[in-house]
This record gives sequence, structure tokens and C-alpha cells, in this order.
Amino acid sequence: MSELKYFVRRHKASDFRHKVMLFDGLKSGACVLEHSPRDATSSLPCSHFLSIYRVRAEHLLRYGTPHAVSLREDMLELCGEFEKTPEEGCCVWSFSVPPYYSIVAFEGAETNRVLGCILAADKRLMLPEDWKRLWHGEDTPV
Repeated sequence: MSELKYFVRRHKASDFRHKVMLFDGLKSGACVLEHSPRDATSSLPCSHFLSIYRVRAEHLLRYGTPHAVSLREDMLELCGEFEKTPEEGCCVWSFSVPPYYSIVAFEGAETNRVLGCILAADKRLMLPEDWKRLWHGEDTPV
């Protein structure tokens, strides 16, 4: 079974942020699996990710655009799950979402549940003026 089919089968009944966008994109073929964990040994403890995403969520307080707010909400929800199981291993799945987004799903290595999901824009795929607007709003001079 392909890794993508494995992910879909395992999580089709799960509830997590951005699931509809991800599963609709996978069904249509628009979303592509970019990275999957090979096995449970490719995991790190949730506590490792918790410290990283707490700092990132704090940094996002500088921005008030819808993208920044949504990204921060993703991270705070994820941190809440990391806090519940700090010693559990966490595996990372990454998907590209056209035209310039990615969805990263964090999966508990022991529980096999999606701990959280982050939807973010990929700067490498955007025009500089669109990137500025994403972070600073529509009225940003370009």
C-alpha cells in the first residue's frame, strides 16, 4: 500500500484543522504528498516540537493578517496536543497544496492520531508582492 493511501485510510475518520482542504485536494489529485515518515524511528518527542512551535506562535503575534492569525491558531492547537503527550514520538507528513501552500500534519507515533495540522504559504512559490500582502495586508505598498 502506498504511503498516501496509508495516511488516508488511517485518518479518513479523524477530525483536524484543514482536513477537508487536504482530503479534497488528495481526492482530486491537486494535493501531493511531499514527505512521509518511513517508520516510528523517524519520530521525535512531542516535547521537541512543542518548544519550537511555542516560539513560532509567539512570533506570529507581530502580524494581524488572516494568514498569520490562522497560522498561529494552528500552532496553538498543535502545542496543546504536544503538551498532553510530551514523551510520545511525533511523525511529520507534508503535502503541497496549489497554488503555493503546504499542509504539515503531525501524527503521534504510538497513538497514530493526527495531533495537529499547519497550513502555511510557501514563500518560494509566491511573487514578492503577494508575500508582502499575505503578511502585512492588502494596503501594503509593493
